[in-house]
Amino acid sequence: MRWNLYTKYLLAFIIMFSIPVAILGVFIYAGAVSALRTEIEETNLARLHQAVDLMDQQFLDLTETTVLMSLNPDLSSYHLNDTYASIEVIKEIQKYKASSSYFEEIFYHQFDSGNFYSSNALYSTASLIKDYYRSKTEVSEHWISDLNEHKQPFVRPSEPILTNHTSKEIMTIGIPFPVRSLNPHGIVLYLFDSQRLYKLMAPILGDFRGAVFVFDQNRNLLTAKTNELTLPEDFIHHLQDQASMSKQSAMIIESDSMSVSWVKSEATGWTYMTLIPTDQFYQRVLKLTNLIVYVLVSLVLIGVAVAILLSKRFYKPVQQIISRIQLELEAARPNMNKEFDYIAHSFESMSQSQQSLLYQMENQKQLIQDQFLVKLISGYFISESDVYTFMKEHQVVLRGTAHFIFSFSAEEANTALTHELSNSLAAFSNENIAVYPIEFYRRGTFACIVGLFNQSHEPSSHVDHVVKELQKVISERTGTKPTISIGRTYATYLDIHRSYIESLAAKEYELKFPSGSMINYLDVVNWSEQDSTRWYSADIKLTLLQSIKQGDEQLALESLEQILQEINEHKSLLMTKCMTSDLVNSIFKLVHVQAMPHHTETFRQLVNQQSMDQFKQDLSQCVVTLCQHAKERKDQEITALGQRIMTYIHDHHLLYEFNLSQMAEELSLSPSFISRSIKDMIGTTFTDYVFDLRIEHVKKELLQTDMSVKDIITGAGYINVSYFIDRFKKKEGMTPGEYRKMGGQKNR
Repeated sequence: MRWNLYTKYLLAFIIMFSIPVAILGVFIYAGAVSALRTEIEETNLARLHQAVDLMDQQFLDLTETTVLMSLNPDLSSYHLNDTYASIEVIKEIQKYKASSSYFEEIFYHQFDSGNFYSSNALYSTASLIKDYYRSKTEVSEHWISDLNEHKQPFVRPSEPILTNHTSKEIMTIGIPFPVRSLNPHGIVLYLFDSQRLYKLMAPILGDFRGAVFVFDQNRNLLTAKTNELTLPEDFIHHLQDQASMSKQSAMIIESDSMSVSWVKSEATGWTYMTLIPTDQFYQRVLKLTNLIVYVLVSLVLIGVAVAILLSKRFYKPVQQIISRIQLELEAARPNMNKEFDYIAHSFESMSQSQQSLLYQMENQKQLIQDQFLVKLISGYFISESDVYTFMKEHQVVLRGTAHFIFSFSAEEANTALTHELSNSLAAFSNENIAVYPIEFYRRGTFACIVGLFNQSHEPSSHVDHVVKELQKVISERTGTKPTISIGRTYATYLDIHRSYIESLAAKEYELKFPSGSMINYLDVVNWSEQDSTRWYSADIKLTLLQSIKQGDEQLALESLEQILQEINEHKSLLMTKCMTSDLVNSIFKLVHVQAMPHHTETFRQLVNQQSMDQFKQDLSQCVVTLCQHAKERKDQEITALGQRIMTYIHDHHLLYEFNLSQMAEELSLSPSFISRSIKDMIGTTFTDYVFDLRIEHVKKELLQTDMSVKDIITGAGYINVSYFIDRFKKKEGMTPGEYRKMGGQKNR
């Protein structure tokens, strides 16, 4: 155990030390290559300068020889035109040739003479071309015939020429005389063996692969030496251009692939150039790596020793922590064999609990908000303090100093559209208005709590304006203009329930309004009371009937009490009987419309009552009974829907495409209602419940089948296998493979 962690520490320190050592080695190697390259380039440049100096000296000697020949009286025009004196001329030329070993042959020629004198014979132009320049007859005839055009010394590039019946690569150097005269009357041609220049340049390369070039002042290639290197002509021309355009007499050009050096002669205008591929420098340095390796190995050994000492020192605190928790964690986790597993597991429970709590809070935040709103409009809370306590405990916010409710239906909208509609209504909120949409179990049935600011009772015109704007939002999403019923505005949270009942009461008058209207509860009440000025309040009657339909016993009894008080205020017995009969008939009509269980005899007794006290007692009991029936019916509907939801989940939870939206669409229910129902029934969210079902299926398959873990997970509705394994490990504390092994060991 200790060796495992200790090894990790040791390897970590070795790696930390090896990285700078490796970088240092790279820098040393690169520095050696750079130094070698610089040394070689400077050496080549020095050798080029030596070659230039030597060639300049030879060219100077040729110039001096030309001067001497031009001043020699034995080589005057008189002797040249004398046929018998030509032998003496040849002998004189032999003396000049014998005095220098630089050239192969000398040709002395005066422009007014058609002959060329050499050290061994007299040649005409035709015989000169025939005996020496036969390989390029046409070219030779051209430049030889134009010799009198040359005012300055010139050089012809190497070409094959016959000397002593042997073909050689010869450079022809022509120097007009008198030297530096603007009107020369003759020229001396020196046949210079290119091999001499070649041998002069050969030592510059040494054993390196490369090339040496010599160009004249006209950028013509005079000679070249290559050593295992082939270069394209375009590249050579490019170098010629650079050298000719450069104002410097010597230069070194460095690139990634080639090192180029050149020297330009000031005396002749010739350019001497060397090219060496740079990859050879790295190869040369490799031969010097032994010393570098010895140094680096020594550093590595020192680093390993330091790493061992540091590893021991850093391991001690870890060992002390392990000794404190090892016994307890070994009892809980006997399979642990790594030090950090003990440390990590001591925080695992706390971390998992915290992450799980944060995850649940994030997922259930909207669900808790929806539950709070449903409870608020359903009359769940008894006092204002209960509302504030719930909001504080669950961190729920309901903005606004006054609130009212409006309700509408968009049953033609699908699940996705209703979700978008809820988001759009909520997004309408601003600093003056807060909108909280609530979707009921029947898809497309909405109620919206609207929070207003600054005053407790907003004018009806302002409320209508707000609802009209919200109606536009609904129309833009659904494509139809819904009929909206609006309750009154109240300043307390408890009265939001009353506003909801009033909006439902206003909804009863939909038949009297065209589609797409806004039905305000206040307008309905005022409109109803115009027909019976001295009748009991129509708004309270509407509230009573709607409370009975919703099963709200408390609000129904409060409304009934207010109606009976108004009836008792009338002194006329006839009006009292008429109003009590109307009240009983209204309740009886509601019972028939809603198909509630009832006893006809009960209503007959209510109509024939002689005492208001007995009438109040019997009617109150009837209202309580009807509210209980309505509440039981609603509970039965909710229970049936809950059973339907759970059955659907158990039948389809293994399908990959199974999700909340698809389920809501299939069952024609709202997603928020499904989420609330699951939370109320089993105390968890839809996502967690489905995952629990799937994980139980996977655990069962792991223990009872031989299928691969991947096949089991994909069969449980997960395509992302690694994601499921991570969640499985967080919940069970082990991977599916480990769970299967543990189950197999228990069965044995």
